[in-house]
Amino acid sequence: MAGVAVAGLVLLAAGPAAADDTPSPSASKSGSPPVQKHGSSTFVVGNTESVDTLNPYVGFTQQDFEVYGMVYDQLMDYGQLDYKPSPRLATSWSHSPDGLTWTYNIRHGVKWSDGVPLTAADVAYTFNRDIHGQAERADTLSYIQNITSVKATGKYTVVMKVSKPTPGMDLLIVSILPEHIWKNVPESKVTTFANSNPVGSGPFIVTKYQEGQYVDLKANPNYWGGKPGVAQVIFQAFANPSAEAFALRNGSIDFAENLPTLLYKSLKGAPGVTQNNALAGNFDELAFNNGAATVSGHPIGNGNPALKDINVRHAISYSLNQPLLVKRVLLGYGSPGTSIIPPIYKQYHYDPGATAFLQPGQGQADPGRRRLESGPRRGPGEGRQAAVPAAVHPLLVAHRDPGRAVPEELAGGHRHQGQYQLHERQPAHPGHRRR
Repeated sequence: MAGVAVAGLVLLAAGPAAADDTPSPSASKSGSPPVQKHGSSTFVVGNTESVDTLNPYVGFTQQDFEVYGMVYDQLMDYGQLDYKPSPRLATSWSHSPDGLTWTYNIRHGVKWSDGVPLTAADVAYTFNRDIHGQAERADTLSYIQNITSVKATGKYTVVMKVSKPTPGMDLLIVSILPEHIWKNVPESKVTTFANSNPVGSGPFIVTKYQEGQYVDLKANPNYWGGKPGVAQVIFQAFANPSAEAFALRNGSIDFAENLPTLLYKSLKGAPGVTQNNALAGNFDELAFNNGAATVSGHPIGNGNPALKDINVRHAISYSLNQPLLVKRVLLGYGSPGTSIIPPIYKQYHYDPGATAFLQPGQGQADPGRRRLESGPRRGPGEGRQAAVPAAVHPLLVAHRDPGRAVPEELAGGHRHQGQYQLHERQPAHPGHRRR
């Protein structure tokens, strides 16, 4: 197998395997897959998460949004080298001196995968639906919450207005949808719409999909960005990490995501397998429940009142031996966190240093209410890091969960109901997205 790679803790870079036949994507969560060889123009990605829906308004898993990013375009994307905003459907953008009006110039000559031209009207339709639809708004809230109006002022020009200056307006990672398809899906059916044959403008087109098992995509021959480097991409789900690692060893897949550290280490030296331990854009966190409430302000849950005291949170942070956690839990594949933004984002990362931790009684406004609302999906070359906001409170991680405000209709499950004192999780991602 030529140029395959394994993800030790998250997604890692890989190249397509050189083999003969086209694989059947049937090997999935039922157990370890048989050896399946495939052509050099096919790239197979393994994961223990599956694509659970092709409807971008109800997607949740990491795999869901990796697929959406291949089927649909956004206005802009993250730069490959520095994560700075880079053009995608929007070739350029500008804003008024007060930062309240943004103008986007839409790429000419783009077509949807069914041949219909893509224009500014599709962009305006998508954002207006996100702003005014209940389910749509909940899904894209972190991107559109300050947008008050969106208008197509020309065939290739979109103007948006915001209620206050909003930094994220130059990095709107929102899937642009075709109006001629989605206008036929009423608000009452948006969460149940299967979208089994997605019409997009991205570099790939869905050809086969089996919920919870696999999704098969072919290159879009008319993609505005040029023909993709591979003709076919398959996302294949596995019942457990061991089955996924076995598939990587025998050449059934070219790329493994989300393998536990021990499995990653076990693949060292395996024939045909290349490991890539690199910086990640993600982190782990231990968050405090210091007053959970719904978005309307109604208190919920059983958070301990002591956690409202910033000095208590600082004391807990003091007690954590982060280097030891990185060594024993992550087996060295990580680094202690210093702020809510991982070091990979060099232009935004800030290390407050030891002085950020105050002794009891010194008093300082708790900065932990900030959170990273969006970020790049896990992409090639990522490793894993443990992040802890030094001046905030957590332990193994980055952002603080300040009580977590949730919509009343979503206040289900222990964490959404505030039924916890502390909880550990690895926020997405980045955005990606789990917005």
